[in-house]
Amino acid sequence: MSNDLSKTLFNQALLEFMDASPTPFHAVYQMTNLLDRSGFQALDEKAVWQLEPGSAYYTVRNGSSIIAWRQPQIIKAFLRDFG
Repeated sequence: MSNDLSKTLFNQALLEFMDASPTPFHAVYQMTNLLDRSGFQALDEKAVWQLEPGSAYYTVRNGSSIIAWRQPQIIKAFLRDFG
């Protein structure tokens, strides 16, 4: 795929996302759908989390903000050495 075509597809997808997300609540809803389809696991921010190395997670606050991350594979070694 050419670089120009790649940029065009990216811009088109971004504009579609923005059209579907007129408010932060809509944007978070769109992102949760994308993250769910990508294998991320939703976490309740008030619960105690049991995170697994290499897994992907996200949490939503008030329906208007979202944080997503992939847990590092080496977290246990890091905590053992520095925790």
